[in-house]
Amino acid sequence: MGMMFSFLKKYRVPAIAALVMMLLELTVELSQPYLISKIIDEGIRQQDLSVVWLWGSVLVGSAVIAFMAGISSSFFASHASQGFGYDLREKLYRKVQSFSYPVFKRFATSSLITRLTGDVTQVQDTVFMSLRFMTRVPLVVIGSIVMALVVHFRLGLLLAVMAPVLFVFVLVMMRRTVTLFKGVQRRLDDVNGVIQENLTGIRLIRVFVRMRHEIERFAHYGGELMKGTVSALR
Repeated sequence: MGMMFSFLKKYRVPAIAALVMMLLELTVELSQPYLISKIIDEGIRQQDLSVVWLWGSVLVGSAVIAFMAGISSSFFASHASQGFGYDLREKLYRKVQSFSYPVFKRFATSSLITRLTGDVTQVQDTVFMSLRFMTRVPLVVIGSIVMALVVHFRLGLLLAVMAPVLFVFVLVMMRRTVTLFKGVQRRLDDVNGVIQENLTGIRLIRVFVRMRHEIERFAHYGGELMKGTVSALR
């Protein structure tokens, strides 16, 4: 894992910028319930229209800031993750090119294709999600509890009690999801293997009139991939 993320060092500036913009967006969003409470308590209840306009303007301005920070965070995270994926894919391709014949024969061609395409894309997407969302989730939980304690102390205590329960639930679901996606990966290798065999031996398939058999075979593996993917995404 350390070797994988060593590729991200080249893009540490946009990665850090993405995290900073995400923190700015999160901070502004968490402050909005407090601003709304100010509008209600000091403006509407006191029937002071000037206070409503004041805090309402601050609320609109904070929404604009959060929107711009979110766009900036996505931009920098995309730049870092796409560059990471490009460098990783190039490194893997060079590694495959350097394989000796005995080493190359240990890997199925379909498996190598999957590693260079689908797997790298998944790692690339994971980097983007980490910069944009995964680091955001625990901060949202902590920040929400703090702001809830500020706005309504009893409600904040309730959230503080429920947070560990939700954390355990999410952890269990993540472990189960990892197992399911490993099965999806194996099924994807099977589908790629069938495609490769059909493209390589297309003349023999036509000579021996095996088209229907190969179509049914592909449909079988494609169906298994679909079922596994649906189960994992649920």
